[in-house]
Amino acid sequence: MRHFPCCKNTKLVWFVFIAGLAAPLSMLFSAEQQKPTPEPNYKIVNVQADVWKQNWGSKSLTLLTGNVVITQGDTVLKSDRVEFDEDANIATSPGRLTITDPNNEISGASGIAYLNDRRGEIKGSVKLVTKPKQKPDPNRKSTEWKDTVTMTCDKIEYLYKLKKATAGGNLKMVQKDRTVTADQAIYLVKDEIVTLNGNVKGIDTKGQSVTAGGKVTASLKEGDEWIEIERASGIFKVKEEEEEQKPAEKPAAAKS
Repeated sequence: MRHFPCCKNTKLVWFVFIAGLAAPLSMLFSAEQQKPTPEPNYKIVNVQADVWKQNWGSKSLTLLTGNVVITQGDTVLKSDRVEFDEDANIATSPGRLTITDPNNEISGASGIAYLNDRRGEIKGSVKLVTKPKQKPDPNRKSTEWKDTVTMTCDKIEYLYKLKKATAGGNLKMVQKDRTVTADQAIYLVKDEIVTLNGNVKGIDTKGQSVTAGGKVTASLKEGDEWIEIERASGIFKVKEEEEEQKPAEKPAAAKS
C-alpha cells in the first residue's frame, strides 16, 4: 500500500520551527525579567538587527528592525521586524519570517509567541520543507517516509509546554509523487503520533488514491512506524503477471 507522505523528520516539521520562534524570543526578551542563574543553565542566543530600540514609558516594548537575525544553536530566525511587549509577555514578527535548521525551513506571513501560554503561531501562506537526515543504517530497510516533504497551510500552532502542534487551513503535503490533503493535522511530539482529520485524501501521479471517511493516524517512531486509516477506500493499480507461454510441441515424426 502507498504511504501517506509523512516522515520521521516531521518531528522537526511540527515543533522545531514554532519553538524556533517562541524559544529564542522568549529567552532573549524574558532574560531581563529573570533572576541570574548559574552559567551552566544559560543558553546562548545571538541577535543581530539594524536597529534595537527599547521603550520604558507607559508601555515596556522592545523593537528590533531591519535584517533581524536570531540564532540559537543551529536554528536561525530571520525577519524584518520583531517586537516584544513585556507587559503582555508577547513576542511578534508582524511581517514575513523564515526559520531554518540544517534539515528544515519554514516561512510564513507573520509569527507570534504567547509566552505566558507557552504557545506559538505562524500564519499566512505557511510553507514548510523538511529534508531527511542522512543516517545510513545497513541493518534497516529504506523507507519512503524518509523522503523530503513539503507542507503548505494557512496556520501552524505549537503548544510547547504540551508539545502539541496543529496545522490547518488549505493543508497539503507533497512527497515525491504523492500528495495528501486534509482539514487538519495534529502532531504529538512525545508520542511521535500524527493525526489527520477531515476530508483526508491521498493521490499519486499514477492515479492511485486513498480516501478516509474518518481520521488517519500514523506513528513516526523509529522501528515502530505504522499507519491506520478509518473507513478507508482506495484505487490501486496492480501489474498483472504475464503467463509464461509454453513452447509449441514439435509434431511426432511419421513412421516409415
